[in-house]
Amino acid sequence: MISGRAKTATGRPATPPVSRKGTVYMEVIKRDTDYAFRALVHLALKHPQVVSAGNLAADQGIPIAFLQKLLQRLTHAGLVQSHRGVQGGFALTREPREISAEEIVEAIQGEIAMNRCLLGKPDCQNAGSCPVQRRLAGIQQDVKHALSDLTLEDLAADFREGGARQEQAQAQTGKGSDKGEE
Repeated sequence: MISGRAKTATGRPATPPVSRKGTVYMEVIKRDTDYAFRALVHLALKHPQVVSAGNLAADQGIPIAFLQKLLQRLTHAGLVQSHRGVQGGFALTREPREISAEEIVEAIQGEIAMNRCLLGKPDCQNAGSCPVQRRLAGIQQDVKHALSDLTLEDLAADFREGGARQEQAQAQTGKGSDKGEE
């Protein structure tokens, strides 16, 4: 029988994340992965420039200590390169079009897996015949395919387009402009 509540590694019942409105939701992309995406999109927009961790943290609103740990993981995964010295910082190791969202997610969260055994067993003996596992494996493949098709360049382009739309809307309403004001 499957327990009604999931347990953490310590055996305590797991508490699902709750939004500010009180809605329970499933986190597919964790906060650290979201921060990694934001940092990498920033680096993609500045590519091939080297950006200091301090500037990256300030521009993206990411706590510097947390960002440094993420940058270490991204460096280890081969997505960014660290540059030492006065003009040091971080830069992408490849063109943004060559870095997939799947690589980013897996660098931070590990391998994408939606089909872990519901009973928590590492090697489920029913994996081949379990209908739940088969269905989730199909969804997992769809997610992996979608993430592998999405590149850092795509995300940077979306960011540029969104920023351009926001600037255009502000110009039309006269908000966000210092021009002519004293």
